[in-house]
Amino acid sequence: MHARTTFLHLALFTMLLAAFFAPDSNAPTAVRPSYRVYAPQIWGTDARSVLGLEVASVPAGDRLRALAGLRPNWIRPRALRWKDVEPTRGGGYRWDAPAVRALEEELVRASQAGLPVILVLHGSPAWAVVPYQADCAPIAPEFHPDFARFAAEAARRYSAPPFNVRFWEIGNEPDAFIFASDSPYGCWGRVDEPLYGGQAFGALLNAVYPAIKGVNPELQVIHGGLLLDRPYNSSTDQGRSARFLEGVLEAGGGRSFDILAFHSYSYYNGTPDGTAGPEDWKPAYLRGLLARYGLTKPLIKTESALLCLAASPECAQAQADAIPRLAVRALRDDLLSSVWYIYDSDSFHRTALLEPTSPDVLRPAYTAFAYAARALGGYRYDAPVPDLALAEGHRLRRGREALIVVWANAPRQVSLLLGQATSLHCAEADGRLFPCVAERGRLMLMAAPAPRYISFLASN
Repeated sequence: MHARTTFLHLALFTMLLAAFFAPDSNAPTAVRPSYRVYAPQIWGTDARSVLGLEVASVPAGDRLRALAGLRPNWIRPRALRWKDVEPTRGGGYRWDAPAVRALEEELVRASQAGLPVILVLHGSPAWAVVPYQADCAPIAPEFHPDFARFAAEAARRYSAPPFNVRFWEIGNEPDAFIFASDSPYGCWGRVDEPLYGGQAFGALLNAVYPAIKGVNPELQVIHGGLLLDRPYNSSTDQGRSARFLEGVLEAGGGRSFDILAFHSYSYYNGTPDGTAGPEDWKPAYLRGLLARYGLTKPLIKTESALLCLAASPECAQAQADAIPRLAVRALRDDLLSSVWYIYDSDSFHRTALLEPTSPDVLRPAYTAFAYAARALGGYRYDAPVPDLALAEGHRLRRGREALIVVWANAPRQVSLLLGQATSLHCAEADGRLFPCVAERGRLMLMAAPAPRYISFLASN
């Protein structure tokens, strides 16, 4: 898809966000830090970026418009739990259950706002997981057809207006080990099996995939996002949970999903890359495993964040610096999306983009997400910027338009070869323009932890 592009100056950006986030009369009166959102000048496009968002809830009114204004390419809201819909086998589907009704209201709001949804199916009724207790545990093989019928009915109901859901994720971190009690995670992992229980999940996919495709072949089935905490080491037999996908593929499950999802987190260690560093081993690992079975699948990172074990301004700023890095690297790694977990909740190590109890107060990460989503929209990855000692830079292309995004964990001067570039614009990670002049086809600038954007028209 090629959108006609022009230079657009978003002069009303700050005013619009202020309108979206009108003060809530019920909000706490405690003083909180606030952050300015700058009006950026960027290359205009209607294309969404590679960034997505997990959301605790899909809001209404102005706050929904503010969420939509971030232009995530997907949102991942609360899951549809099988146990809410079919608590008793053969007792019919309870689409009127309170949790289901609440989800439906959010799906309608998302559709009306033009927010594409990834809907997760999990949370099995107790009768389907015997002899286990947890709702995330393996579904007994004799009940695979029951889950497939539920998934088909859900797809029939929610792929149609007013919901319009096209992306269906089966499970969440199914490679987590089996828990004793209910959990939003997996949990199909069998520590007593060489392939960690993956064959059983592959058999489930083989049952549910044709059921969903039978409703509409254009619906997309996503393999439940893999926890994949470490690669498998055949020499030491460590990291056997990574063999879960191998088990799925051994069971023939490779033909029973369209997109492969995985999760990737990093803990703050004083840098925006955190403990994971600048390279994520998972895309190459997963593609290599798929290739062993003669498969190629699109990859999507459905959960990702820089985690703050303790609240601090430094970690909050590092999260802001991490978001554009994750976005650019997702383009480098040819991912469909890098979904930030989580937009509106601090339930998992303080990752919200806004203050959960005062949603009109934005954190630095919100501003960084807002600008990255707009600045990167419609771009494709071109190449890494060479010869950047102790810095990192990547060049993106959109027709004649070129964009270089560059950063370093400590400030340092870098030299960027632009060639015969015209219409040069330089912006900070929050969208503020800064002066920049290229001389003899090169631009000298200071790289810093917060990525900087250099956009121009390339000669070739």
